[in-house]
Amino acid sequence: MNPTPAPTTEITTVTTGIVQSWVNTPMVVALLFGLAGGFFIAILVLRRRK
Repeated sequence: MNPTPAPTTEITTVTTGIVQSWVNTPMVVALLFGLAGGFFIAILVLRRRK
């Protein structure tokens, strides 16, 4: 008897591996800082328009 794993476990494992490899890269930190800067600038622009 050879139990075959469900396809969802393979997809989950691959997705988890991709997410872990992305979290370890400094590019994610740069993207987070870029998003934070974008929000900050958006708030400044919206406050000046009023």
